[in-house]
Amino acid sequence: MRELAVNEREEFAEFFGTIFGSLPRSDQRSAAESYVLGLLHAGGRKSIQRIADEVGGPHNGQSLQQFVNQSRWDPRPVRRTVADVLSACAPPAAWLVEEVAFAKHGRWSAGVERQYVRGLGRTVNCQVGAAVLMTTGEAAVPVNWRLCLPKSWEADHDRRTKAHVPDQERHRSFGEHVIDLVDDLTLDWGTPVAPLVADLTHVRGVADLLRGLEDRGLDYVVEVDPRHRVRASVSVVRGGGPRGQVPLAGSAQAVAGLERRTVAWGEGPRGRSLRSQFVTLPVADEQARSRRLLVEWPLGRPRPRAFWLTNMSVPAQELVALAKTRWRAAHAIGELAGGFGLFDYEGRSFHGWHHHVTLASAAYAFDVRWRLAAGDEAALLPA
Repeated sequence: MRELAVNEREEFAEFFGTIFGSLPRSDQRSAAESYVLGLLHAGGRKSIQRIADEVGGPHNGQSLQQFVNQSRWDPRPVRRTVADVLSACAPPAAWLVEEVAFAKHGRWSAGVERQYVRGLGRTVNCQVGAAVLMTTGEAAVPVNWRLCLPKSWEADHDRRTKAHVPDQERHRSFGEHVIDLVDDLTLDWGTPVAPLVADLTHVRGVADLLRGLEDRGLDYVVEVDPRHRVRASVSVVRGGGPRGQVPLAGSAQAVAGLERRTVAWGEGPRGRSLRSQFVTLPVADEQARSRRLLVEWPLGRPRPRAFWLTNMSVPAQELVALAKTRWRAAHAIGELAGGFGLFDYEGRSFHGWHHHVTLASAAYAFDVRWRLAAGDEAALLPA
């Protein structure tokens, strides 16, 4: 295990004291410190036993296991403090929503099920988490989590009991989890508001989710399935195009003759500029709520690549920049998995899962802050 440098130890002590000050007992704070240090610097698979072996100190594998799996400390104040610390460094540029799959063996881990995972493009035996990541422009860090329970867990008393799933936890749609997550940030935590960016192409009930965000006064830029239906504005439909409720793909066909704007939205290998063509047009939902549709075409291609809906009235360049920030969420989850043990938790309990993802998020938040303070922004970008 790599030892912290003196200045890094001082920074960690200050960060840790702030983030985990809500833990009521000194033994809990001590165990959290050992666990986070292990997530930061232990080599290989970051199992509880490996962390205990490499970190040493007063906590053996059994005591760390008890702290993570059985102890009933509340992870929400820790998450709130992570959000507070990050937003104090720089106002959030966006909230990124990500679906995260945790591959599992067996059927007894909380919420596990064979289910299709969009990011993997296949069906796997896994838990699915919903995460909100805060990005300030240079990096993204998870600040809130939900564990999505499949319908099969609703009445499965045996599995719920063995995984210690609380009685009030029920199956909810992904969109309902997103609303719960942002309600935590806005209503309970007072986190500075930022536009919500998400890939909802796999989500059912998108219309209800968007109305929920609008009812809360939140801005959003979300990618949606081309089959999602909207009401295209008559003023932009050319040549007797479709009227009324039409799929997004139909709206795009109706305005295919409109002038597209080429926008550079990123940097590829060897500094090559990444560019696409875009059109924005006014649309509405079935309740006549006004929205904008952002359509992307690859350069020189006749078919659109992606469709986004937004309630924002900012210039197209800004919409594109927001829509394209989603890669930071996938990159952050990849870093958490590869270097911070996000997928290495071997326990089965509902509370243990929430504890582990919170501790891993805190470890990652410290590392991101450290790299940014050291001027190492390049290390936060994909290789």
